[in-house]
Amino acid sequence: NFYYLYCLKDKTQQKFSLVGLDRKKVYTLPYKDIEAVITGVNSKDFNSKKIESRLENPKWAEEKVRNHQAVIEEAMKDRPVIPLKFLTLYKSKVSLSNILKKKYKDFRELLNKLRDKTEWGLKVYVVDKEKLTGAIKKEDEEIVKMKAKLTSKPEGLKYFLEKQLQEKISAKVDEQLDKHIKDIYEVFTPFSVAKPVINKLLPEGLTDKRREMILNISYLIPQEKVEEFQGIVRRLHEYYSPKGLWLEYTGPWPP
Repeated sequence: NFYYLYCLKDKTQQKFSLVGLDRKKVYTLPYKDIEAVITGVNSKDFNSKKIESRLENPKWAEEKVRNHQAVIEEAMKDRPVIPLKFLTLYKSKVSLSNILKKKYKDFRELLNKLRDKTEWGLKVYVVDKEKLTGAIKKEDEEIVKMKAKLTSKPEGLKYFLEKQLQEKISAKVDEQLDKHIKDIYEVFTPFSVAKPVINKLLPEGLTDKRREMILNISYLIPQEKVEEFQGIVRRLHEYYSPKGLWLEYTGPWPP
């Protein structure tokens, strides 16, 4: 057997209702006051060559990743966890126990730091760029002046000036988006007890909004501040929605 590791957590009497990878039992391996959440899996099915071929099957990979996440979420009820990456495997309980013993102090300190805190995500999308563009056309002084000059110009020159105007509007839209991102980032940074993590922007096909994502950030937030964080996200969503943006929070996640 190999031993699949989901996460580390404080030692408790918790029993798991979920089954783990390949429908195997989820249980714990303790060391002092911490424990590893594990599943025993068949070494023939989880050797490196077999895993490589299995990962070519998106359906298999998605099912296993979802199971990995679900077990971690059950483990984190009312207690902090240290989540491990998908497909963290040990060849024996002895090797895993040795890691727990060797790194115990680090794991203990991290679990203490994470107590009563969870990770929350903030995502910002551009759902209506025309609203942003329309506001700039009406409100930006430089753009208004450029538009006024167009009416008195001959057709040949007007064509080039219109092209120049569109380029200027596009640059102004990007500039405004950068300002929105900076403002939103700064509003929520004080909520996080650790430096916020700026995540990779997801392409449109991977999000249910099917719009351009412009901010994807994670915060480690104390439990007593979660409700306030959620309320401010909702209020800022109402403020930015007329400007063509969509704000949403996700979580809680294991840190």
